[in-house]
Amino acid sequence: AFVDQLDAGISTTERREVERHLEEIAQREPRKPIQGGPGDVAKNPPQPWQPFPVDMLPSPLREFVTEVADAMAVDPSYVAAPALATVASAIGATRALRLKSTWVVPAVLWTVLVGEPSTTKSDPLLAAVRPLRDADQEAGARHCDDLRQHESALASYDKALRSWRLEEGTTGAPEKPEPPTAVRHAVNDSTVEALVAILAENPRGVLLWRDEL
Repeated sequence: AFVDQLDAGISTTERREVERHLEEIAQREPRKPIQGGPGDVAKNPPQPWQPFPVDMLPSPLREFVTEVADAMAVDPSYVAAPALATVASAIGATRALRLKSTWVVPAVLWTVLVGEPSTTKSDPLLAAVRPLRDADQEAGARHCDDLRQHESALASYDKALRSWRLEEGTTGAPEKPEPPTAVRHAVNDSTVEALVAILAENPRGVLLWRDEL
């Protein structure tokens, strides 16, 4: 298979040389059983399928999962998995489980929806993360207002600073206003570098969600 993927532009001699080296390696190296093959399945048969324990979810999360799953005609797990990750993100760094004196578990959940194409995975995901996306829209509008107020405060600061310098510093220097913090609840596609800056302004934590992995 490797040889078949070689660049078609190589010469026949070079191709035969590669094939010869691969044959030598195959003869020297003992064959190993492929993990996950029929033998492993016989030794470790898969567990029988069990439905997602929706009844164990607290209200109103239980009602949300049930109603969305029924409305979209999907398995409840398609809604519950991203919903649990969303709730964990909302808890963020405000709470943690102390299992031992040196063992603290934060509210961090990684969930993945696995299914065949066209099995309605995106819609339940969007429904589960919608509360945080709506909160981000409201926070974004407030941040725009805060930026406008900050620009006005900077103009006043510059004017006060010039006056203070003209007075040769007879009084305390004016204090420069701090820029407003951009509150974020969820990110969809971000680099590690961008996430570092976002988390620096949002130490409570954010939800990272993606429609495709």
